[in-house]
Amino acid sequence: VYLNGFHGDCSAMFTVGDVDEHMKRLIQVTEDCLYAAIGICKPNEKISNIGNIIDEVASNNNFTVIPSFVGHGIGSYFHGPPDVFHF
Repeated sequence: VYLNGFHGDCSAMFTVGDVDEHMKRLIQVTEDCLYAAIGICKPNEKISNIGNIIDEVASNNNFTVIPSFVGHGIGSYFHGPPDVFHF
């Protein structure tokens, strides 16, 4: 979505065909990470806390984050600054 000079961003994960339980769990934990991160967002929250909660949720579920992948800001630039590291 692009409205009045600003972008919106959303995505959804769907499975196709036979998906094993480990992959289903990965998809669920990824969504849990997203909502945990959104849940702590508020004015003046440190960006590092967002990454820390993602890492915590993943780790608590026996998954790890990939350091070379980062979250991103959104606004007048799509996938713009700041980078949000997940660790």
